[in-house]
Amino acid sequence: MAWLSVLLTHLPVRDHAWERTDGRDGDIALWTEVLRRAEPELTAAPGALLAFAAWRAGQGALAAVALERVLALHPDYSLALLLDDLLRRGVPPSDLDGWPSVGMPGVVRPRRRSRRGRR
Repeated sequence: MAWLSVLLTHLPVRDHAWERTDGRDGDIALWTEVLRRAEPELTAAPGALLAFAAWRAGQGALAAVALERVLALHPDYSLALLLDDLLRRGVPPSDLDGWPSVGMPGVVRPRRRSRRGRR
């Protein structure tokens, strides 16, 4: 866990983990454990990844708590700020299905809404 928390300080490693994190129970359990064991200066990435996984799983309260912890120690951490903005705006995970896109870091592709049923 210690080595993983150090590796996550490198953005390409963090982004690789982010692309593969979803709302699965295993993702939430992993990032919870990494965050729990990380030294305070290394909590930004695992906390943001936990928040992302919780948000994807529809667990907004857990996501908010994780982000609060990250932003208290790392107020300028960009991924945490981005996720905090999504939560505050009430953006549902389904609006950003497939985000982040594997191989396309930083690209947000909103889900296309069906025109059926609109008048």
